[in-house]
Amino acid sequence: SFLCSSFAVCWPKRVPARAAPLPCIPSSSLPAQLLCSLLLDLGSLSLSLLWRSSLFLRFEVVNLVQGELFLGNTQKMSAVNVTNVMVLDNPAMFLNPFQFEISYECVLPLKEDLEWKLIYVGSAEDEKYDQLLESVLVGPVNVGNYRFIFQADPPDPTKIPEEDIIGVTVLLLTCSYMGQEFIRVGYYVNNDYFEEQLREEPPARVLVDRVQRNILADKPRVTKFPIEFHPPHLASPSPSTVTVDITEPAIATF
Repeated sequence: SFLCSSFAVCWPKRVPARAAPLPCIPSSSLPAQLLCSLLLDLGSLSLSLLWRSSLFLRFEVVNLVQGELFLGNTQKMSAVNVTNVMVLDNPAMFLNPFQFEISYECVLPLKEDLEWKLIYVGSAEDEKYDQLLESVLVGPVNVGNYRFIFQADPPDPTKIPEEDIIGVTVLLLTCSYMGQEFIRVGYYVNNDYFEEQLREEPPARVLVDRVQRNILADKPRVTKFPIEFHPPHLASPSPSTVTVDITEPAIATF
């Protein structure tokens, strides 16, 4: 369930990182009629999530431009800087795949791949309802600027408490190196019926196929963690690791 335009996909779940120019894709805006109710839901959800330290340990200020997330070059000493995350196909139906366009720069060559994960928080009350939607390895990681499309399946509604399907929840996009998470991007997600009649008179059982999700792409919460990209005990890549040839990275213009 991983899309990468013009890239060769390797098995298992490993794709080559290839340089590409960054297009300008405008994001969808939140319908005005949902904004008031959504803000109220966000307030109550934030209180429920305060104790969930695994979600947002520390929020950092980011620059927001037309609904796109520009993290900037703030980690001068980091080997990898995530420079931009764009939410694609948003709003979308609840059962549609998630799609993100991720751009990052590597200032030092790394021997291992980067691991990207997408996690859906099924309930603010209990971590056992969190669902790992996708986990992929992206590499090789040479010096340069890169961009790829990260696609993940939607959450399994049968594993979410029915009372938590409709309403506001959280989506987490993380990146790790050698098991060390160094960035986490969190988004609020509003799930509600697409049809006004169903919103006004919701059925007794949730009709998942009639639910639309809306990711608040212009209000991300970014957490960065300092990690050791070149630990002394780092061994050479495993012989079983699949490698691919890539073109020389080109500098992306923002």
